[in-house]
Amino acid sequence: MRKTPVAIAGSALVTLVLTACGGGNAYCDEIKAAENDIGGISNPQDLTLGDFEKAADRFDDIAEEAPDSVTKEWQNTADTLDKLTEAFEDAGAESSSKLTDVVADPKFAQAAQSLSGDLTAVNTDMQKVNTNVKEECDIDLGGTSGS
Repeated sequence: MRKTPVAIAGSALVTLVLTACGGGNAYCDEIKAAENDIGGISNPQDLTLGDFEKAADRFDDIAEEAPDSVTKEWQNTADTLDKLTEAFEDAGAESSSKLTDVVADPKFAQAAQSLSGDLTAVNTDMQKVNTNVKEECDIDLGGTSGS
């Protein structure tokens, strides 16, 4: 069965539902601060465009603070989420729109299909990020087991 872009993006974002404390630098502090904006996206059925936009903004913020070893991965993920946000908006989604309602729109389906390679790269990038965050911040992002 094919995963929908909402589920793929949601699983990438869920990796930031933090399960441990860490910190001591701007990068780690930014990740910890992102929990409130990203923690609520664990259920794609209830995810709105506004929720998704907040989470995407947080990825941009984290990318700015990320160490050189993972800056590219954070920025690629942030860029992909920004593109996905645009696809939702192009399909007529508003801030309060549930994203599961938008995925059936042919405009969204076409845009999401063009992002499939980017979404696959997000999963790969987040594996490297997870390792880095665990080592650098002692924060377990989880969420990247191969389910």
